[in-house]
Amino acid sequence: MMIRKLNLALSVFFLLAIAGCKKESPDISGNPNVPSTTKKHNPYSVASMRQAVATLLVGDVQLSKAGKMAYVKGKMLMSGAGAGASRQMSMDRGLAIASQTIAASHYYIKFMPRDQADYDKLKADSNLTIYPFPLDNPKQPYSGSYRDPGVPQGVPTYQYAAVPVAYRLPNVPYEKIEDLFLPVEQASGGLITLSENNQSIYAISAQTLSSESECSEGETGGGDNDGTQHEDQMPTNDDWYCGPDGPGTVDPYDDGYNFRAHGRITAHDNSLGTVGVEGLRVRAYRWFTTYNGFTDANGYYAVDGTFTNPPNYWMDFERYEFSVNDGSGGPREIGGPQIRAA
Repeated sequence: MMIRKLNLALSVFFLLAIAGCKKESPDISGNPNVPSTTKKHNPYSVASMRQAVATLLVGDVQLSKAGKMAYVKGKMLMSGAGAGASRQMSMDRGLAIASQTIAASHYYIKFMPRDQADYDKLKADSNLTIYPFPLDNPKQPYSGSYRDPGVPQGVPTYQYAAVPVAYRLPNVPYEKIEDLFLPVEQASGGLITLSENNQSIYAISAQTLSSESECSEGETGGGDNDGTQHEDQMPTNDDWYCGPDGPGTVDPYDDGYNFRAHGRITAHDNSLGTVGVEGLRVRAYRWFTTYNGFTDANGYYAVDGTFTNPPNYWMDFERYEFSVNDGSGGPREIGGPQIRAA
C-alpha cells in the first residue's frame, strides 16, 4: 500500500497552513529530473490514433449486407440480410475512415506563467488539471521537484495540461504542443463510432483503441516504426508496462481489467502515532488522463475513474488556499509509483 510517513514538523506545519490559509510560492528551485517533451511516439496524438484505428480495421473480414459493407471486429452498426464474406480492409481505406472520424478532442498545452499572479490564475481554475512536468514521456515518471532549465530564476516553472478543444483558458501565456484524441473521454457507452461518408459503420471499444495505440510504436520497450521488436529492446520489469494486467491480490478496486487507484496517506505524530492525513487531493494519471481522489479523515482515498493499464500516482501538499513547504520554497510533492496496486 502506498503509505507515506511525514515527520512531525511537516504534519504540524500542515495543520498550521490549513488554519492560516497562507499561500506559498510555487516550486522554483531544484534540478531537472524528467526529460523534455520531445518524444518519438505520442499514442494520443491525432496521427497516432488514426494509425491505431486503421491497424484495428486492417485484417477484419468485411461482410456485404444489402449491398453495404460492415466489419466483424468491434460492433457492427449496419444490419440486413444476405451476409457474405468479402475482401480484407486495406490500410489506405482504414486510414481514410479514421481521418473522417478522429479529430482533436484535446490540446496538449504548456503554460508559461510570467509571475506568481499568472501561476495563481492557473491554480484558481478548479477545472484545470496542471502538472509541473511534461506529460508525454511517462516511461520516466516524475519523482520529485522539477524546474525547467529554461525558466529564469524567480519565475514559476512551466505547467502542463490536456484541455478540451473548447476550453476557455486562463489569461496566461501558453504554447500548444500537440493535438490529442482521448478515446475514453470521447466515448459514448464505452464505444467510439467510426463513420465513412457520413454513415456510421463501425464502433470500437475506447479502451481497446487506447491499448492498441499505447502498445504500438516503441511503447513496449522499443522497435522500428513498423512495431518490430528487437531482442535488445524487449521490455524489462522496470520498463513502461503496456497491456491489461490481472490483480495480483484480492482487491475490491480491481476486477482484473479495470483498476481504480486507491491508497492511504499517513503522517507520524510523536504523540498520536500514525494518523491519516485528511483533505489531500491525490491524482492517478496515465499519459493525459487524470482521475482524482481526496483523503478522508483516516487518510484513505480512491480516485474517480478507472484504468486498464497501471497508472502513476502524484500529489502535492498544495491547494489554492494553502501550501505546505518542502524546505526549498515549494510545496511538498510525492510522485509515483507506477503500479496496479494501492
